[in-house]
Amino acid sequence: LGVSEEDFSFAKPQTLNPKPYLTLFIARAGERGISLDDAAGRLGLHPREAEALLEEGVRGQGLGISKNEGDSSDAKPQTLTPNPCFVRAGGHVFSQDAFSALRKKTETALAAFHKEQPLRPGMPREALRRAAAPHLEESVFDALLALWEKEKLVAFAAEGARLAAHAVGLSAEERKAAAAIESAFRKAGLAPPAPADIVK
Repeated sequence: LGVSEEDFSFAKPQTLNPKPYLTLFIARAGERGISLDDAAGRLGLHPREAEALLEEGVRGQGLGISKNEGDSSDAKPQTLTPNPCFVRAGGHVFSQDAFSALRKKTETALAAFHKEQPLRPGMPREALRRAAAPHLEESVFDALLALWEKEKLVAFAAEGARLAAHAVGLSAEERKAAAAIESAFRKAGLAPPAPADIVK
């Protein structure tokens, strides 16, 4: 982001344009995200002021500033370039990179679950959270799931969440085995076949 720990430690956000500092906080929060109250407290802003800055980022306007904009100080944070927009969920804010990473981890966890449990309609939400984002609170992860539902990545089932494209059913190999079992019973009539004969 063009700013070092030393630059940050001596900066005074209250005397500078706070936008690049908010960008810095969100980027460093990574997949944990950052809450509005935390961001406001670090910047010395009223929550409503932080809210307005966050909305700029959510709308894709970016929160970076160019050199010589705002305060006349020569502090290096003024040279930050615009940052991609952010995503808000469950009272937290995530960078686009973090949001995309969490999305991918959730998709991977659900795909693995469907492969192992093809007949189950969904993966329990808590199990999914532990697999994809154990560092997030349940309410925050649920808010992310709601966003991904709107994107048609996930859907909700009685047992939890599933990939929207997933349909409960047997694999080709399982269907073949089921057909063989059914055929064996039909041929046996009133004398059910022995288990050993079915698995041949």
